Amino acid sequence: MASDPGKRVSGDSGRTFETLANLWPYMWPSERPDLRMRVAYATIFLVLAKLLTVLVPYFYKWATDALDGADTATEWLPLALTGAITLVVSYNVARIISVGLNQLRDALFARVGQHAVRRLAYRTFVHMHRLSLRFHLERRTGGLSRIIERGTKGIEAIVRFTILNTLPTILEFALVAIIFGFAYGLSYLAVIAATVWLYGWFTIKASDWRIAIRRDMNDSDTDANTKAIDSLLNFETVKYFGNEGMEAERFDHSMARYETAATRIWTSLGWLNFGQGVIFGVGMAIAMVMSALEVRAGTQTLGDFVFINAMLMQRELQRRGSIFSSTSDTETILHLVATSAARLFVEKLVDALTRLEGAFSLVGLSSKKMVGVRDPLGIRPLVLGDLEGSPILASETCALDIIGADFVRDIEPGEMVVISDDGIESIFPFQARRARFCIFEYVYFARPDSTVEGRNVYEIRKKIGGELARESHPEADLVVPVPDSGVPAAIGYAQESNLPFELGIIRNHYVGRTFIQPTDSIRHMGVKLKHNANRRMLEGKRVILVDDSIVRGTTSQKIVQMVREAGATEVHMRIASPPTRASCFYGVDTPEKAKLLASRMTVEEMADFIKVDSLAFLSIDGLYRATDEPSRNKMAPQFCDACFTGDYPTSLTDQEGVENVRPLTLLGGAG
Repeated sequence: MASDPGKRVSGDSGRTFETLANLWPYMWPSERPDLRMRVAYATIFLVLAKLLTVLVPYFYKWATDALDGADTATEWLPLALTGAITLVVSYNVARIISVGLNQLRDALFARVGQHAVRRLAYRTFVHMHRLSLRFHLERRTGGLSRIIERGTKGIEAIVRFTILNTLPTILEFALVAIIFGFAYGLSYLAVIAATVWLYGWFTIKASDWRIAIRRDMNDSDTDANTKAIDSLLNFETVKYFGNEGMEAERFDHSMARYETAATRIWTSLGWLNFGQGVIFGVGMAIAMVMSALEVRAGTQTLGDFVFINAMLMQRELQRRGSIFSSTSDTETILHLVATSAARLFVEKLVDALTRLEGAFSLVGLSSKKMVGVRDPLGIRPLVLGDLEGSPILASETCALDIIGADFVRDIEPGEMVVISDDGIESIFPFQARRARFCIFEYVYFARPDSTVEGRNVYEIRKKIGGELARESHPEADLVVPVPDSGVPAAIGYAQESNLPFELGIIRNHYVGRTFIQPTDSIRHMGVKLKHNANRRMLEGKRVILVDDSIVRGTTSQKIVQMVREAGATEVHMRIASPPTRASCFYGVDTPEKAKLLASRMTVEEMADFIKVDSLAFLSIDGLYRATDEPSRNKMAPQFCDACFTGDYPTSLTDQEGVENVRPLTLLGGAG
């Protein structure tokens, strides 16, 4: 990693422009002329796109005048291009070209932004290792990782916001102001300039105010999350000491802080959006009233009024929905709901979800209704249950079992259930599509005690193990699962191969921080090992290790080394799924494709990497057979198996350079 500029990128002080200035060396790296060239080309395309964006309303004006009997276009265009129909076509062509240039700009800048994020993440990681042991003992690892994740995402948001939104917006407003000043006089210029100045001043001041609130919210969220994870990881210890009440009180105290901060952040967001809307609305109203008066006086044409309206409306549409306080999918959906023109909550939710591309399984609440909805492809599960006459929505059936509720049915792909005092209403508001349930739910995601889409997960995982044994079975003495996710598949493998099943690796279920102990020294003594070899079972044996999947390969490497050190003479690894060659973009935080071991290595190279005597994966058809399908239908796959095949059931719009407006509110840290 090349040396990085010694600039501190932080939102702690609220000095927005200083933060942006400190980011510049990362966005214009001196040691990477190729990236600087990308920035230069992106800037050129940016300017061209904005020039076309400003030109679009002109075609709108000329077309309006032509339809109204005036020929204002003849002052600027050849006579052959001044027909109303020609101008309408030109208007739409200019819009298409502008969109294309914007996407090309984003594609060029993508590598620059990610390089900047990588360098900053590298500096952060190095810095963390330079800190004292006292610091790391006093910090909670889970909380620290959340802070680093937020910081990295926040920096990425700043980079995108600066280059892809702030500069284009400034340039666009400057062009609009110049056009209005020359075409309609200094009075219009003054109105636009005052509106832009007030808008920018108000946004920065409000964002700085919200940064402090966001920081407090993040701290309380981290604290609550850490306490919850600690309690659940050390459940047995909590029960042993009878400290359920104390743990609940500690968690509730953190959530109370979070509740207060979250309420303030949403309230402040409302004030921010309202203030922006008022400033822009007043400026737009003044300019349009001035134009309307001139149209009545005969000093402007109807096309001029339309032109001014189109110019200002374009800026307003850019502003609408652009202020986000986090990068979560949930908030994106909430903003789509909030900005929907529909009247009722259910209609707003349908309108919002029809604009999404991807997978979703969600539950929404209003004052009188609970709504559960699943994406049209049914990629993620959602079930309906009943507890003493009260409807319940959950992601899996095991959640119903825990609270003593009865399973009623799966929510169908593309179905929306509306639960109110009047009962349960089922509607299908989306265009019908062939279902593509995520097959990796059966491999890993779902709990083995769940029944998903009519199939018991535990039984399928045993069948997966059986299929794996039939496809690849080396000479060995016993089958050992990699706990816990590999256990059902290993049982099925052992039964099919007639080999002994042994727990050769013991999972330590007390992993986590011993937060409940009486002294700091004991409390800070974290458990280092998640797995321990059962030497008596492994020593002198030829072992088949069964695991659910290999992602990066680092965990498998350590497991294999541990088994060899325990005395195993041979180690054969069998994976109860096909090689994971592609990233998942449907609600699962998987590594990018370049970091997936199977995407850059053959099976033989992977075997050498994790240091096993042999390695084999379940075939894709074998996986389908385990789900009671004869094989994978290549022309119309029965499941979403994109992580194995790269065959995504939807277009990956977020991977194709679609512009995402980022707000100043993110400059202080993403949630």
